[in-house]
Amino acid sequence: MSIVFQFKLTVAGQAALFNANHTGTSLNLTHIQFGSGNRTPTGAETALLNPQQLAPIASGLTVSPTQIRMSAIFGGEQYYVIREVGLWAGSPGSTGAVLVAYWSQATGDLAVKSPGVDFVFSHDMSIDSAVPGGNLTIVADTAQAPLLALLAEHERKPDPHPQYVLARRLNTWTSAGNAPAFTLSPEPPVAAYATGQRCRVRFHSAGRGADTLNINGLGARNLKQYTASGSKTAAIVAADQVSEVEYDGADFIVLQPLPGGLEHGAVTVISGSGALGAAHAGKLLILRGVGGTLTLPAAASLAAGATLHLCSQEGAWSIARQATGDTINAAQSSVATLGLARGETLMLVGDGVSTWTAAGGSALAALSGSFQASKTGNGYQKLPGGLILQWGSVSGYQLTGAGGGSSWSGSVPMTFPNACLSVTLSAGEVMGSIETLEHIYAANGWTASTLTVALQRTYGSSAGTGDIFNVRYIAIGY
Repeated sequence: MSIVFQFKLTVAGQAALFNANHTGTSLNLTHIQFGSGNRTPTGAETALLNPQQLAPIASGLTVSPTQIRMSAIFGGEQYYVIREVGLWAGSPGSTGAVLVAYWSQATGDLAVKSPGVDFVFSHDMSIDSAVPGGNLTIVADTAQAPLLALLAEHERKPDPHPQYVLARRLNTWTSAGNAPAFTLSPEPPVAAYATGQRCRVRFHSAGRGADTLNINGLGARNLKQYTASGSKTAAIVAADQVSEVEYDGADFIVLQPLPGGLEHGAVTVISGSGALGAAHAGKLLILRGVGGTLTLPAAASLAAGATLHLCSQEGAWSIARQATGDTINAAQSSVATLGLARGETLMLVGDGVSTWTAAGGSALAALSGSFQASKTGNGYQKLPGGLILQWGSVSGYQLTGAGGGSSWSGSVPMTFPNACLSVTLSAGEVMGSIETLEHIYAANGWTASTLTVALQRTYGSSAGTGDIFNVRYIAIGY
């Protein structure tokens, strides 16, 4: 690659040249220096604005009294953008060293020095006629001459610099923008999208589940990843996630997606109240201590599908939403907090927007419709599998003497969805003069919503209307 630019002779360089002319000596050019500063040269420069790397002149010759040619090799693992070049007599910082000539510009870049790639700088410098002839010589580092010959052979190959593509991949570039619209600005810039292009990306924030990536302003493309079945789906992106991203001609494919489940050793112990964050997602959180309140991260701050696994080994815990607009969905209802007793587990899954869903764990059982209960004198308990236990009492009058009887009906607390299977009775309280042992009783029939009690007096006299007999029952149905 050839670029036309002209060094500007510095005031210090002019003084050194005229001094050499008056003393009959020569000013020896020894080093070339690259820097990353931008400015318009004035001639007053004595050093580079932002120096990056210094290299000895590897070869040089005087082409004519007004033209000299020089080359230098910049190697090593350094990475920087070249925006200024200095021509030195002597090594910068050493006694008597002079910045003889300088090049830069107000804005813009000259080139990029990539890590692990030798940058060969060759330049033909035109000398102003005002510069005394014969007083400017080049001192070359002859040890680098064989390397220049090898590089010349290398550059004659059809594809002499394939490593430049690798250089972009070897660096990790941090994204910018606001999810779901990520941007990336790697250097050297990508000129155009091409199938197979790769970049290593550190995502600065979590994704939103339908994310895009725009590299060097070339246009947004969907971020995808492959499922186990080989189909593309929206990529899962977490804050500070580092992934290889490859362009497949249509989308950017995240080649290292987040794991779908728990990783070996991904366990965190929590012993007090605090806030949960992205670092807790996908891990098993062991809760110990006296208990407390754990605040969930805002659902929008994590990728859709982010999972929190909680296990309470000690204490009683309250799991609370963080953002006012967030909700926790549990057992077909929305709540602001969930309780987690000792020994209980809970799995929460975020949607990346505003909702955490209780998707599993023993704590969910207490909220599930399969375990609903009414803990009153006339109540019920729903059991797994559909069975329902109901209990309560029915009351009636006994108005006849020995051998007489009566019956009465009552309603169960809730109607069995299908049928009542069995009713068991026991003696309840007696108000008045009737003795409990003077009677026998039995269930005389039932429906899904009612039951009938038959009462038979075995001995004794009749009673008044104030004698009320209560029978307790347990009914089983589904």
